[in-house]
Amino acid sequence: YQYDPLGNISAMGYPDGDNIAWGANIYTAAASDNLTAVSTYALTPGTTAEIKIYTDVSDGKPSSGTLRTTQTESFARGGYYTIALDNPVALVAGQKFSVVIKFRTPGTNESVPVESLVADYSSAANANPGESFTSNTGTGGWYDTSKKDHSNVCIKAFTESRDSFVNCL
Repeated sequence: YQYDPLGNISAMGYPDGDNIAWGANIYTAAASDNLTAVSTYALTPGTTAEIKIYTDVSDGKPSSGTLRTTQTESFARGGYYTIALDNPVALVAGQKFSVVIKFRTPGTNESVPVESLVADYSSAANANPGESFTSNTGTGGWYDTSKKDHSNVCIKAFTESRDSFVNCL
């Protein structure tokens, strides 16, 4: 699951000086699978990402619904990372779920990696309302990033079939 096929183009954040911002994507499960990993970008060395997975979320409210798992990762270097979830989350076809990440990026308030429309560079970037969000608290005040340069948050979610997941155990 992704809304950013072009990858990290820009960043968003809040000018409060704490180098923390929250990013989130809301998805609808296409099948009854297990959510096993997420990926995102660390924008600076020493970035930490506190990952939260919610199920049965309400439109426009990524931190609503049921919190299913939380996991924190730290990255020594900037770059793209895929994080295997310690506790995979069972999804049901048609169920809305969200991946919410609290980004702490030493040295910058522009903490949330986004794909955005930049003329003659990422002109194919496209975003729809209700897909990606940022917040300075992670509990509310969610800003729909599609309103700014057709931006989507760079968070991907990876699933595995329940059948293949059981066979791997």
